[in-house]
Amino acid sequence: MNATDKLNSILERLQGVKKNGSGYMALCPAHDDQKPSLSVTEQDGRVLLHCHAGCEYKDIAAALGIEKQERRIEAVYDYADESGRVLFSKIRYEGKDFRCRLPDGTYKLNGVRRVLYNLPAVVESPIVFVPEGERDCDTLKAHGFTATTNFDGASKDTQKPKWKKEYNEYFKDKIVYILPDNDNPGRAHAANIYQNIKPIAADCKIVELPDLREGQDVTDWFNKGGTLEKFTLLCMDAPEGIPKNWKTDTPHKAGLSLNIISADQIQEEDLTWFWDNRIPGGMYSFVVGDPGAGKSFLSCYFAAVASTGGLWGDGLPFGDPVDVLMFVSEDHISKVFVQRLRAAGADMNRIKICQWIKSETADEIPFVIQQNIDILKNYLIQNPRCKLVTLDPITGYMGDANQNSQADVREALIPVKHLAETMDITVVGFSHLNKKVDMDMQHRSIGSVAFNAVPRAVWGVFAKEDDDGFSEDKRRFFFPIKDNLCINPDAMEFSIIDNAVVFGGKLSRQEMNNQIDSTKKTPTKKEQAKEIILNALQDGDIESDALIQIVTSQGISERTATDARKELRASGKIDTHNPEGKGFKWLLC
Repeated sequence: MNATDKLNSILERLQGVKKNGSGYMALCPAHDDQKPSLSVTEQDGRVLLHCHAGCEYKDIAAALGIEKQERRIEAVYDYADESGRVLFSKIRYEGKDFRCRLPDGTYKLNGVRRVLYNLPAVVESPIVFVPEGERDCDTLKAHGFTATTNFDGASKDTQKPKWKKEYNEYFKDKIVYILPDNDNPGRAHAANIYQNIKPIAADCKIVELPDLREGQDVTDWFNKGGTLEKFTLLCMDAPEGIPKNWKTDTPHKAGLSLNIISADQIQEEDLTWFWDNRIPGGMYSFVVGDPGAGKSFLSCYFAAVASTGGLWGDGLPFGDPVDVLMFVSEDHISKVFVQRLRAAGADMNRIKICQWIKSETADEIPFVIQQNIDILKNYLIQNPRCKLVTLDPITGYMGDANQNSQADVREALIPVKHLAETMDITVVGFSHLNKKVDMDMQHRSIGSVAFNAVPRAVWGVFAKEDDDGFSEDKRRFFFPIKDNLCINPDAMEFSIIDNAVVFGGKLSRQEMNNQIDSTKKTPTKKEQAKEIILNALQDGDIESDALIQIVTSQGISERTATDARKELRASGKIDTHNPEGKGFKWLLC
């Protein structure tokens, strides 16, 4: 008798049979069933019977007068509480049929707490992967990862997700990677988990694995030859948010809402300082200056004070010494940078230097903030004594980001700001000033104004250059450009003596401004027009007439504005395009 004949034979013996998707529902003959609770399906040449009220298969078979079909168990997945006590087991039979069984051998979960798979490991691990099934969790465990899932998997009804809100608490302050099955229910399930976990996790990303057929998962990906190295890179490079290319009716589209927290439920925290009233602790700050003015010397000075717990230049104590991670892309490490650290008096055992990231196949891969912030985050999790990170220059770690674009700069720097604040790490970026000495210091950072907008404190490094450049005994100044959190901080004079920073007296803001103003020159009208044009085009294209009007509104003649635009085009800094055959628009090159 083939499977179809077996199915028809059983259906003839049942009462209240109704079609249900690819199978049937009927009154269970093994108990006094008032509402159809017996599912009957044909799968892989076998007839599957399952009573949702909990009747044993042998009782159902006996009531129908059929021989018991022995089902081979393919896997047993134990679900335990935080202490490791098994609450129930999920049995996987051949044909991908599942049942949950209690330790006493019964099959009803009434009143039994539903917990996450591998819960004890999830509690202890700072990084957790969330695939859709237990088999995938075990696959990831075999590759050295901690993984979990909910026992009832993804819902076929995308508007009724199965993820329970009580699961969320286990992901607080953790790094989470969600691995969806490659089908609509899998994507909806992943999107729902992301919406639940993202607000409380240290970081949360959805990782789409390539080259999967419909319905395949991370286990299939590894079985098809996926390597640990490639998997790790895919996770690190996964974009933020729910993938935009998903075209499915998932609950996150209809169920988006603001993440509202009542002010009276937020636990207040005191502002801490890395350098009192100058560099805030647990935040991102920025230091800018002309090449040769002393920025890199100051980065070594910061590292020395932090690694030894010494005194700052104004006499204030740092506190307990901490470890320091320094990203260095310009100075020669052994011939220049290490010597400056020693001259500054740093505790060399506490200083860690990074020039590159590496993989199993390459030793020198550029560190790019947008792509590799998770690698830095993992390092900080594994090295909790590290409380200072410096990036010199930070522009060297922004990859292909357009440094004149506010959007690109913000996209690159926001992850740094988020990392600093969520992990209580002080991060200091260093960069150069542009050559426009006639401008105010807050506008002299290379690139977009977003370089100064994202950090909470911005400090400048200034020295008066003579014909011989910046001599060692040249007067240099460390002064506030942006001080959102500081209270009227003073500028400080310093020198570089014997390869180390030595601070001198303090200066008022007016005294500092006088020093800077003495080097300024008044720009010509054409130079002003060029600057206005470049700034105007930073945020997008502008029509030709509108661009000229922006310049002339600043008191510059139309002829001068037109000449400035011509010279900028000739220099290759701006150009035009003709969108949809309409009027010309100007744009940055």
